[in-house]
Amino acid sequence: MWKIKNKEAVSPVIGVILMVAITVVLAAVLYVWVSGFMTTTSGGVYAVSTGVLTNDTATKSATTAVVSTQPASGIKGTAITWQLWNVTSSSVAAATISGATETGTTVSNWAVSTEYLKAGCSVKVTLTGTNIGSTYTLKAIVGGSQVYESAAFTI
Repeated sequence: MWKIKNKEAVSPVIGVILMVAITVVLAAVLYVWVSGFMTTTSGGVYAVSTGVLTNDTATKSATTAVVSTQPASGIKGTAITWQLWNVTSSSVAAATISGATETGTTVSNWAVSTEYLKAGCSVKVTLTGTNIGSTYTLKAIVGGSQVYESAAFTI
C-alpha cells in the first residue's frame, strides 16, 4: 500500500484565488444570459425596409408597402420624422406622409400617429409643393439617426 505523507492538497491562498476566479466567471456568464432577456423601452436599433415606391403624377403621390421594421413590433409613428428629400434641388420638399396600418386602418399622417409602423403597413407620400417632375428620396429619422432612405423616384 501507498502511504500519503503530505495531506495538504492546495494552499489556502491558491484556494481562495480559485474560488474568486470561479465566482467571477459564473457571474459574467449569468449576466450575459440574463441580459439576453432584457428589452429596452427607449433607444435601441431601429430600421425600416420598404418595397419600391410606385408614383402617381396625377395625384402628386408615391406609395410603398413596409416590408419589415426593427424591432419587428414596429416603430411608433410619433417617433419617426419623415423627410421628402428633393435630389434635384438638394432640399427638403413639403409633403404629407400618410398610409395605413397592417390591419388596414387609415393613417392620415404618420408623424402624429400613435399607431406603429411595421411590416404590412403602407406609406404614401403626397407632395404639397409644386416641384412636379423632380427626383426625390423618402427618409425616415428616429432619434436623430436616419433609419431608412428609399431609392430615388420621380413625382
